[in-house]
Amino acid sequence: MSAVPPFIFVTLGLFAAVVIGVFAIWLLIKCFAVLGMVARHIGRFVIGMFSDFFRTIGAVVLLFVLAPLAVLNVVLGRWSASAHYGRAFKNEVKTASVSVYRLIVGHPLRFLGLGLTLIQLVVILTAARIAFLLPLPGGIGTLEASQVLAFQALGFDPALGLSFSLAVRARDVLFGGIGLWWGGVLIGNRDRSDRL
Repeated sequence: MSAVPPFIFVTLGLFAAVVIGVFAIWLLIKCFAVLGMVARHIGRFVIGMFSDFFRTIGAVVLLFVLAPLAVLNVVLGRWSASAHYGRAFKNEVKTASVSVYRLIVGHPLRFLGLGLTLIQLVVILTAARIAFLLPLPGGIGTLEASQVLAFQALGFDPALGLSFSLAVRARDVLFGGIGLWWGGVLIGNRDRSDRL
């Protein structure tokens, strides 16, 4: 029986360690790439929701400023200024409308990775509105059921309908939480001013 020199075992062991190390590094890179992609997708959704929410608030506030300015300039006979304020008012209405659409439909659907045609979008929104007509507070359960049925009727996976309705519910909870926080801030400020 011939003896195998020990340097062959050492060489094979080092080679195996290098191969395993390279594979482990490659696997870590792929895992972090997937995690980064998921974090980027969620971040786009959250940032988009917040930016459109605040964009809508800003547009509505500006509408209350621009409307009296346009009317005042008509009364004063400053026609070019009133036209300017009228165009600005029209642009803010458009901005608010697009932002509300993205809040209600655009961001949740993009979060789920869905691209819908106009007819499919109308079917889904109609099903959601009909669900809220049923005599249940907040459409609890009816929104979810209507979305599952609508997505299934359109040929999508019913789980996407449930996911969409849960994304809508999450958005509602987020905005409700922001409203409660803001109400608490306002009440806290009022209480401080009453103490003075």
